[in-house]
Amino acid sequence: MLRTTLVYALGISLALGILIVSLFAVTFKAGRVRGAITVAITSPTVSPTPINYILPYPGILPDSPLWVFKALRDRLILLLAWDSVSKVEKELLLADKRLKAAEALIEGGKMSLGVSTAIKGEKYLLDAVTLWDKTGNHKPDRQDQLERALAKHKEILIVLKEKSPELNNLLKEASEINQGATELLKINSKI
Repeated sequence: MLRTTLVYALGISLALGILIVSLFAVTFKAGRVRGAITVAITSPTVSPTPINYILPYPGILPDSPLWVFKALRDRLILLLAWDSVSKVEKELLLADKRLKAAEALIEGGKMSLGVSTAIKGEKYLLDAVTLWDKTGNHKPDRQDQLERALAKHKEILIVLKEKSPELNNLLKEASEINQGATELLKINSKI
């Protein structure tokens, strides 16, 4: 009886200790991360008014050892999305998260990893537009969302190029993918 009580007490105190340490770590880390990925878009070459499209928080970044699990989860989510409309939504969400992660990585000094993440994000965006085109279910609100996402992605890529001129050639591929998706969307909006 005493042994069982002692084991339960030890387990609960260990769990509470882990919870408290985690909360403190998240609290202090969240302040640094938010500051690191916040981008003030004041460049006149981007657009006079910022695009009204909010990118989601990226979560675990590709430089984390836990990234493998997140990437696996993302692939499973895409595999389990049977409906093409929900798959477009999932791919758009993944594209937005990848671009925001790329932005954080580039600002953190991890240029090559940031560029490859941006390219993967733009490929997700192109996949979303391509799938949207194939479905034939062209609702105006979904098209508007895709147009705003493409514009926001383009805006952030331009800002990243302006911040780091040495990335111009590397981010060119991401910009070309974005341009291809934009053209595909424009062609279908005229039909």
